[in-house]
Amino acid sequence: MLSDRTHANTNWIEIIGRVKNSYMASKLKESAGDRYKSRCVDSVEWEAAEHINKLELRLSEQKDVEKNLWKSLDRMTKMRDNADKAHLLIHNENEFLKSLIRKYQLENDAFTGKGNIE
Repeated sequence: MLSDRTHANTNWIEIIGRVKNSYMASKLKESAGDRYKSRCVDSVEWEAAEHINKLELRLSEQKDVEKNLWKSLDRMTKMRDNADKAHLLIHNENEFLKSLIRKYQLENDAFTGKGNIE
Protein backbone atom coordinates (compact mmCIF):
# COMPACT_ATOMS: atom_id res chain seq x y z
CA MET A 1 0.00 0.00 0.00
CA LEU A 2 2.80 2.40 0.83
CA SER A 3 4.31 2.01 -2.61
CA ASP A 4 0.94 2.80 -4.17
CA ARG A 5 0.76 6.11 -2.31
CA THR A 6 4.30 7.15 -3.02
CA HIS A 7 4.08 6.53 -6.76
CA ALA A 8 0.54 7.79 -7.19
CA ASN A 9 0.25 11.07 -9.06
CA THR A 10 3.96 11.10 -9.83
CA ASN A 11 4.74 13.47 -12.64
CA TRP A 12 7.65 12.08 -14.60
CA ILE A 13 9.63 14.79 -16.24
CA GLU A 14 11.92 14.36 -19.17
CA ILE A 15 15.27 12.92 -18.19
CA ILE A 16 18.02 15.43 -18.80
CA GLY A 17 21.52 14.10 -19.31
CA ARG A 18 24.65 15.46 -17.73
CA VAL A 19 25.78 18.74 -19.09
CA LYS A 20 28.89 18.37 -21.16
CA ASN A 21 31.60 20.57 -19.73
CA SER A 22 33.31 23.09 -21.91
CA TYR A 23 37.09 23.14 -22.05
CA MET A 24 37.34 25.89 -19.43
CA ALA A 25 34.80 24.25 -17.11
CA SER A 26 36.53 20.87 -17.34
CA LYS A 27 39.91 22.43 -16.52
CA LEU A 28 38.40 24.24 -13.51
CA LYS A 29 36.82 21.00 -12.28
CA GLU A 30 40.10 19.16 -12.71
CA SER A 31 41.80 21.84 -10.63
CA ALA A 32 39.07 21.59 -8.02
CA GLY A 33 39.47 17.80 -7.96
CA ASP A 34 43.21 18.18 -7.43
CA ARG A 35 42.56 20.54 -4.54
CA TYR A 36 40.04 18.11 -3.06
CA LYS A 37 42.66 15.36 -3.20
CA SER A 38 45.12 17.57 -1.36
CA ARG A 39 42.44 18.32 1.30
CA CYS A 40 41.79 21.90 0.22
CA VAL A 41 38.06 21.25 0.20
CA ASP A 42 36.85 24.82 -0.25
CA SER A 43 36.86 25.03 -4.06
CA VAL A 44 35.81 28.13 -5.92
CA GLU A 45 36.86 26.57 -9.21
CA TRP A 46 34.15 23.94 -9.02
CA GLU A 47 31.47 26.57 -8.42
CA ALA A 48 32.89 28.69 -11.25
CA ALA A 49 32.79 25.68 -13.57
CA GLU A 50 29.15 25.01 -12.66
CA HIS A 51 28.33 28.67 -13.26
CA ILE A 52 30.07 28.51 -16.66
CA ASN A 53 28.00 25.43 -17.53
CA LYS A 54 24.78 27.26 -16.59
CA LEU A 55 25.75 30.28 -18.69
CA GLU A 56 26.65 28.10 -21.68
CA LEU A 57 23.34 26.25 -21.37
CA ARG A 58 21.46 29.55 -21.24
CA LEU A 59 23.40 30.77 -24.28
CA SER A 60 22.56 27.64 -26.26
CA GLU A 61 18.88 28.02 -25.32
CA GLN A 62 18.95 31.64 -26.49
CA LYS A 63 20.54 30.56 -29.77
CA ASP A 64 17.76 27.98 -30.22
CA VAL A 65 15.13 30.64 -29.54
CA GLU A 66 16.80 33.01 -31.98
CA LYS A 67 16.96 30.30 -34.65
CA ASN A 68 13.27 29.53 -34.17
CA LEU A 69 12.40 33.22 -34.34
CA TRP A 70 14.24 33.55 -37.65
CA LYS A 71 12.40 30.49 -38.97
CA SER A 72 9.13 32.02 -37.81
CA LEU A 73 10.01 35.33 -39.46
CA ASP A 74 10.82 33.54 -42.72
CA ARG A 75 7.54 31.65 -42.52
CA MET A 76 5.60 34.87 -41.89
CA THR A 77 7.38 36.60 -44.78
CA LYS A 78 6.45 33.75 -47.12
CA MET A 79 2.85 33.86 -45.91
CA ARG A 80 2.73 37.63 -46.48
CA ASP A 81 4.21 37.25 -49.96
CA ASN A 82 1.68 34.53 -50.80
CA ALA A 83 -1.14 36.73 -49.51
CA ASP A 84 0.12 39.62 -51.64
CA LYS A 85 0.19 37.37 -54.72
CA ALA A 86 -3.32 36.11 -53.97
CA HIS A 87 -4.54 39.68 -53.48
CA LEU A 88 -3.03 40.71 -56.82
CA LEU A 89 -4.62 37.73 -58.59
CA ILE A 90 -8.02 38.53 -57.09
CA HIS A 91 -7.65 42.21 -58.02
CA ASN A 92 -6.76 41.32 -61.61
CA GLU A 93 -9.65 38.87 -61.83
CA ASN A 94 -12.04 41.51 -60.48
CA GLU A 95 -10.83 44.04 -63.05
CA PHE A 96 -11.27 41.47 -65.81
CA LEU A 97 -14.81 40.66 -64.67
CA LYS A 98 -15.67 44.36 -64.41
CA SER A 99 -14.46 44.92 -67.96
CA LEU A 100 -16.56 41.98 -69.19
CA ILE A 101 -19.62 43.38 -67.44
CA ARG A 102 -19.03 46.86 -68.90
CA LYS A 103 -18.56 45.37 -72.36
CA TYR A 104 -21.73 43.31 -72.00
CA GLN A 105 -23.70 46.32 -70.75
CA LEU A 106 -22.48 48.54 -73.60
CA GLU A 107 -23.20 45.91 -76.23
CA ASN A 108 -26.71 45.31 -74.93
CA ASP A 109 -27.57 48.94 -74.18
CA ALA A 110 -30.43 50.27 -76.30
CA PHE A 111 -28.75 53.64 -76.83
CA THR A 112 -25.07 52.81 -77.29
CA GLY A 113 -24.96 49.24 -78.52
CA LYS A 114 -26.85 46.81 -80.59
CA GLY A 115 -29.53 46.50 -77.97
CA ASN A 116 -32.84 44.77 -78.38
CA ILE A 117 -34.25 47.29 -80.86
CA GLU A 118 -34.12 46.24 -84.46
